Amino acid sequence: MKYLSLILRVFAIAAAVAAAVIFFVSKGKLAELDAQLNDAQEAADTSRAELTTANGKIGELEANLNTERNKAAETKRNLEGVRAELYTSRQELTKAQQDMTQARGSIEELEDTTRRLRADLLDTEQKLASASREAEINQLNERIAELSEANEELEADLEEAKALPKNTALAASGPATVAPVAGSGVSLSLDPTAGGTISPVSVGPATTIQNVSSSSGLLVLDSRPELGLAPGQTITLVQDLQAVGKVQISTVTETLAIANILPGVLSSGLAAGDSVKLLR
Repeated sequence: MKYLSLILRVFAIAAAVAAAVIFFVSKGKLAELDAQLNDAQEAADTSRAELTTANGKIGELEANLNTERNKAAETKRNLEGVRAELYTSRQELTKAQQDMTQARGSIEELEDTTRRLRADLLDTEQKLASASREAEINQLNERIAELSEANEELEADLEEAKALPKNTALAASGPATVAPVAGSGVSLSLDPTAGGTISPVSVGPATTIQNVSSSSGLLVLDSRPELGLAPGQTITLVQDLQAVGKVQISTVTETLAIANILPGVLSSGLAAGDSVKLLR
């Protein structure tokens, strides 16, 4: 019994020591666990703060994303509008090109028609000019024949007048006698003061040649109101009782008259400054 009690005491002491050891060991681990728990709490708080910050950034990113989506949608609508306008512009351009092509075709047709009408007009003018020229030439030839016949009659009458005795002429006429020359429109005057010579009275008004050009077929005369010149008149030029040519008045001013030299014989002796008489 004595030994049993001693063994129990030893066991009790050992158990007490073991309990003390376990207590101290468990207390150290508990402190370590508290430290780890604190570290974990701090890490959790840090993570929670970072998560809050991340959530805020995510919200901002979502807002920016929505803004960008709205901008993209607006840009898409604008792009669709531009595409629609571009399509309309292409259609209008195509129509304008078609209209231009039609207009060019119309212009070419008008140009062809104009060239054809111009050619027809020139042909008609040439035919009319040729016909008018032939008729004019025929009339001029007839007039020239008449003037030649009248000139011959005038020369014959002059010869007869020159052959008359001076006394007979003076006695028959008195102070002054005017005898008409047949078929010429010209009268002769006998002037006793001039020694019985026969002087021609003017066939018509006299005027002066300012310029004559056979190459251009133009003749320029002095023009006065008493001459009675007008465009379109056909006039025979007479010089020394000889028909020296025929002209047609084209332009009349206050001082000058421009005439076209008609086909026929125009005296080459006519020059600027010569005086001619007009016979209509």
